[in-house]
Amino acid sequence: MTEEERFWSKVEKTETCWIWKGNTSSKDPKRAYGSFHSNGISRRAHRVAWEFSNKKPFPEGMDACHHCDNPRCVNPDHIFPGTAADNARDAIKKDATGINHPKQNVAMVIHFRETSLHQAYRAKTMQAMQEGLGRKE
Repeated sequence: MTEEERFWSKVEKTETCWIWKGNTSSKDPKRAYGSFHSNGISRRAHRVAWEFSNKKPFPEGMDACHHCDNPRCVNPDHIFPGTAADNARDAIKKDATGINHPKQNVAMVIHFRETSLHQAYRAKTMQAMQEGLGRKE
């Protein structure tokens, strides 16, 4: 079985989202991004899905944003490369920021996300990568 076949065997396709059934980054379903392990490296499943579907690497330095806001979704049509500001604008448009403030803006959303537990996790992951340990995205 190829890596791509192994990857797609862990996906349940619905009419909208394609749900990752493999390992996840968290037990909290609201933060549980899919994790795909290949060649000793663990990567976010939605990035891998985008790469398999687009037949090219995910753009360097870009976030993998979800139109559907479902972290376990790997439907390539729901994933788009974007900056933190793009992701914040998308969240504001859908009112999915997690911020309960009537005058929320892109800067506020980015600040909120940068100071969240997710960013602490991301920093630890990056530190482990620099030290040659654990996950590599």
